[in-house]
Amino acid sequence: MEKDQPTRSYEFELKDWPGLKANQAWSLLEGRALKQSYTDATGHENQRWVELGEQGVQHYAAEHPFDVSTAVNAMPQITRNREELIRYLENGQQVPTHWKHEGQFQNIFVQADPANNNLKLFDTKGKPITAEQLSQRAKQRSVVKKPEMPAQRLRKGVKNGHQY
Repeated sequence: MEKDQPTRSYEFELKDWPGLKANQAWSLLEGRALKQSYTDATGHENQRWVELGEQGVQHYAAEHPFDVSTAVNAMPQITRNREELIRYLENGQQVPTHWKHEGQFQNIFVQADPANNNLKLFDTKGKPITAEQLSQRAKQRSVVKKPEMPAQRLRKGVKNGHQY
C-alpha cells in the first residue's frame, strides 16, 4: 500500500509456498527474489530462485543456476560477513553493507538478481548503481587533497645547558 492505494498484491497459496514467512512475502511483493525449497515431481527436495514479476510468479529452474555465493565472492569490495550476507540474500532481503575501494568506504544496499546471474547494488538513496560507478566515486574521494600544514619555523637555542 502507498497512500492507502495498493501498489502490488499477490495471493499466496500456502500449499505452493511451504514455509513461506511474512518477511519473505514482503520481499517478493517488493520485487526481490528469494531461494525457495520445494519438492519436485520425483519427490526430491530441491531449491530454486523465485520472484514475482509482471506476469506473476517467475521460477528459475536448475537449467538457470544462480549461485549467490559465487556472486558475492566475485565482489570482494563488499564488506560484510559473507555467510550472513549470503543467507540474507537467499532470504530475499535487501542488505545494507559497505563498498570498500582504495581505503574509501561507501554505504550501499545489495540484493540478489537471479534473472541476470549477479547482484544488484543500490546507493543510499535506493538508486541502482554499478560496481564501476562505486569504484569511480571512491577514486574521486581519494583525490581530494588534505590542506597542507604550513612548515613550522624551527627555533634553535640553549636552555639550561641543553640544546633544542
